[in-house]
Amino acid sequence: MLLVALAGTAVYLTSGNDTPGPSPVQLPPPQVDSAVRIPVSQLSASALFYTYNSGGTTVRYFAAVGTDGYVHMAMDACDVCYAEKKGYQQVGDVMKCNNCGKEFAINSVGTENLAGGCWPSYLPVTVSGGDAVVDITDLKAKTFMFA
Repeated sequence: MLLVALAGTAVYLTSGNDTPGPSPVQLPPPQVDSAVRIPVSQLSASALFYTYNSGGTTVRYFAAVGTDGYVHMAMDACDVCYAEKKGYQQVGDVMKCNNCGKEFAINSVGTENLAGGCWPSYLPVTVSGGDAVVDITDLKAKTFMFA
């Protein structure tokens, strides 16, 4: 009976579109001047979720290396359904919106939303000196999605 209850809980937590965004599993990366730097060597095909404290609001974002070998980063919020504050989860090689269920190949994450609709909100990233670098101003600009 306990096994059935645990299995039911696992199904509830991993299925459906009513789950909240994942809890970040990484400590906030170090800030150097006006940027956040994440060593690329720490990234892989498994998405890592990070946070940034923007004036008391926890801003969430994720990073992964795609099958194309590039670092892909985005906000853990959808351009359209960010108000639901449910974020994304990784399912295989895609990121799945926890609100509407739409899936995005990791290789497509990190680009601007040109078509409209659900999309992991764009977060510009550059790679410099072996680090994925994000300007803090870009994180602060997305604070409204998490407030």
